[in-house]
Amino acid sequence: MFFRKPLKRPLRDPSSLLFPCHRCFFWKICSMFGISEPRANFLTVRIFIFNQMEREAFVDTTRHYGLIIKHLRKHSGLSVRKLAEKIGRSIGWISEIENECGTARLTDAEFQRIVDALDGGKHREMFRTWVANHQNSQRSDRTFDGAVLKFIRLKKQMRLRDAAGVSGLSVSRLSKIEGGISPVTPELRNKIMVSFGYSPSSFKNLSTDPVRSKVVPLRYKLEILMRKMSELEIETVFNFALTVTANNQLNKI
Repeated sequence: MFFRKPLKRPLRDPSSLLFPCHRCFFWKICSMFGISEPRANFLTVRIFIFNQMEREAFVDTTRHYGLIIKHLRKHSGLSVRKLAEKIGRSIGWISEIENECGTARLTDAEFQRIVDALDGGKHREMFRTWVANHQNSQRSDRTFDGAVLKFIRLKKQMRLRDAAGVSGLSVSRLSKIEGGISPVTPELRNKIMVSFGYSPSSFKNLSTDPVRSKVVPLRYKLEILMRKMSELEIETVFNFALTVTANNQLNKI
């Protein structure tokens, strides 16, 4: 019995099966969720989006009222002082609530009152997304953020004092950030990047991209790690470096 061999056809772009308007939407969704593979199939996209929506569905917004208020305040174009006057609270109280620190507390009723004052009802569907994005950013490793900022500053041939001046920070604060002593928030990091003449999105390339991140000298990162080590651990690293150096010298003979 004769069986016809199946024709070997090249894998088609899945978006080619869609109408032009739907095809544009498909690739827009891919880029939105970081799916850049040109052969991405519909199942991959559907699973990825479902997982993303599932994570946001279980986000507890009640523990991040301050974060939501901060987003609403910025959407309204209000400063902390203006918001304090609007709702009858002190600047310090709002600062503690937004940064989720200090002794200030926010009840459900008070939160709703502030949301209404900021006309935040129209943004309510974004509350979970804001919180989910914040939690995802907190999960990322920021150990070497200071090393990246130091590399960018030196690449721009800026002295520490000059860099502190354009970024609105003290010399001591910027030095501690570069050395990994003081943490840096994404907002402050983006502010520093802009003051250095860089786009905030370029920071991600220098910190997480497997190729581009290699341009940041390892000695900057090693300095940060050594500040987190005990004297015994530093001694171990020192002895290892001595062994490597001695072996290199023997190989040159």
